[in-house]
Amino acid sequence: MRIETLFVNGRILTMDPSHPEVEAVAVADGRVRATGATAELLARRERDTTVIDLGGRFACPGFIDPHNHFSLTALGPAEADCRTPPLRTIAELQERLHALAVTLPTGTWIRAHGYDETALRERRHPTRFELDAAAPDHPVVLVHWSVHRCVLNSAALSALGIDATTPDPPGGWIVRDRQGLPLGPLYETATNAAQAVSLRAYAARLAEHAPELFRANARAHLTFGITALGDAYVGPPLLRLYRAAAAAGAMPLRVSAYCGGTEGLFAPPHACLTDPATWPDAGSGDGAFRLVGVKLFVDGGGNTTATSLAGHASHPSPRPPRVFYRQEELDALVEAAHARGLQVAVHAAGDVAVAMALTAMERARAKHPYREPRFRLEHAVLLTDDLIRRLAAVGAVVVTQPLAITYHASHVARAPLAEGLRYLPLRDLLAAGVPVAASSDAPCYPLDPLLHVWAAVTRATLAGEVHAPEQRVSVEEALRMATVHAAHATFTADEEGSLAPGRRADIVVLSADPRTVPPDALCAVRVEAVYRGGELVYERARDGAAPAVGRWLPAS
Repeated sequence: MRIETLFVNGRILTMDPSHPEVEAVAVADGRVRATGATAELLARRERDTTVIDLGGRFACPGFIDPHNHFSLTALGPAEADCRTPPLRTIAELQERLHALAVTLPTGTWIRAHGYDETALRERRHPTRFELDAAAPDHPVVLVHWSVHRCVLNSAALSALGIDATTPDPPGGWIVRDRQGLPLGPLYETATNAAQAVSLRAYAARLAEHAPELFRANARAHLTFGITALGDAYVGPPLLRLYRAAAAAGAMPLRVSAYCGGTEGLFAPPHACLTDPATWPDAGSGDGAFRLVGVKLFVDGGGNTTATSLAGHASHPSPRPPRVFYRQEELDALVEAAHARGLQVAVHAAGDVAVAMALTAMERARAKHPYREPRFRLEHAVLLTDDLIRRLAAVGAVVVTQPLAITYHASHVARAPLAEGLRYLPLRDLLAAGVPVAASSDAPCYPLDPLLHVWAAVTRATLAGEVHAPEQRVSVEEALRMATVHAAHATFTADEEGSLAPGRRADIVVLSADPRTVPPDALCAVRVEAVYRGGELVYERARDGAAPAVGRWLPAS
């Protein structure tokens, strides 16, 4: 056996049940060839073998973020950064928008991202007129941190034909004044046209810059130890940018993508299901990018418009939550994707939506039992024992965001849920045999996988409380959620997620063993080095610390 690189003297958690923890890993051709004791593998090294002494440090497989919006965040440098904090007022949002508008030709679409109305001094959404004051000559789409709502200025509303006569679409609504005129904020499916048109404009304008934008975003992910991810929404404009970046060799991490609707983020992916020619040459050929499935939305954001029989008190929306499909519509979409051999990822946050998604999955599997479904349920924040049982029976993977507990669980606690309904019951899911994968849903939550590990282990909230402590998981279980379970969710467990022989040699070296530090100190653990295919791609001492924004937790 040839050994090109040998990692020795480490505390290496492999996620391989046959050899769960080892001292050394042998690598050749970018893959793990053997694991074991340092002395054993040193005895098998060759003259030209590179030996990397871990000096007793902890290492594990590269982190995988299975629900991420990489292609959207790659556009971030070309958008107005309106995150709150650091911004605190609508006037500051206006300043950011104006600063970008004066650099662009009149009529150019402007996207802005990251605001949270509850973090603004005014405690409300901006209006179309306030955006007009900042950028009167450009159509503006200001996207909420959740991506489930946005605010448009008058130019954008006019360009999209949204006026007093425009009806609310199924699953969404337009905020209006007393005369019925749109005020600017749009919710859920009402944002589809704004997202689709502005993304098409950005993709056309930034096509030649795609390699540099995607490369920079990939580098930011690597600083947090993320070596692979799942992009949870890729429409045709974003697909074109991916292909340009992959062709230029600008993807130093691997992406498994889920196609969405051409008419917007929350639209059904009809083109992907009925006309495969719509997605020509979707993969990059080198494994850096591949299209693996479809994304469907059944309800709204998990902390605002999730559909629940018991209601949800966190940041109440102006309208009651609603589902995006009738059951028979959802059944048809899930079956069509499953019959084609596409993985189905279904956004379902509340218990009503989860029940609908599971019904569609059960019916599709009954009609096509010969296919390996590997259904994904995204978020699943409100669950009952019966829903957990059905999740296990249908073989679905739950892909969720543990930091949602930190941000939102205290709001849920203020309005107790109905008996039997629980908020992100991670312990119960694992006990039932349901694979749970941890993800960032970036830009909605910070990228850092170690923050999600901390949240799953402590269940600490921003209010200083511990929500449902009986649902806490161990550090090792949380690390599995960010590695081997995440690989299971993206259908890549044969390639990554563990350091078993034959898997890719994606290795993260940490500043401390997260299993031995106090739970509250998990936030202080840092990524020291990242190896992709056995090659060093990030070293903290050489390349600097990870961007502060990736570790940011907002004030409550």
